[in-house]
Amino acid sequence: MMTRALKSPTQQTPPPIWHEATVSLTLSPGCYVLDNGFTAQQAISCLVCPQEGDKVLWLASKDGRRYITHLLLRPQSATANLAVPGASGIAISTSNLALTASEQLSIRSLGDAELSAPTGTLNMAARNLTITVLDSLLQLAKHIVGRCDNWLTEAKGLSRLHGQDTQVTADKDVRVDGERISMG
Repeated sequence: MMTRALKSPTQQTPPPIWHEATVSLTLSPGCYVLDNGFTAQQAISCLVCPQEGDKVLWLASKDGRRYITHLLLRPQSATANLAVPGASGIAISTSNLALTASEQLSIRSLGDAELSAPTGTLNMAARNLTITVLDSLLQLAKHIVGRCDNWLTEAKGLSRLHGQDTQVTADKDVRVDGERISMG
């Protein structure tokens, strides 16, 4: 009778071994050279992009690939860049989200950008507000109420004010100046 050697169910693949290293060089976004000479990829779960000089935690997978999983220390004060390697976009879904910056907040898009609150209120408050539009500015509202100390409007071409009823009032002076003035 022949007996076969069976694998013991207690024999398992050894757990991955964690290593510490310092990032020496950035080869490409998401790919780095470590101070031990190995190259490693940024793991998808490691959202902070490593920079040269960062102390990182990395591991080798069964297939021999090396992944940076955590940033342990950044020796110099620098901007942290958040990115998901290989992702074409990032979506954050939650009931409340707050972005706070003590000095400056920049939101940029080379393409389209949208900020909407379709069932709520959109509030903007600033010491100064500058809006620059290269082509067209379209405002649609049921009511527009504005209060200011001075209001200056200048148009290179046509300037038109029209309504079913239009009032122009002043406490002191109303001036109308032009080459030709038509009324009625």
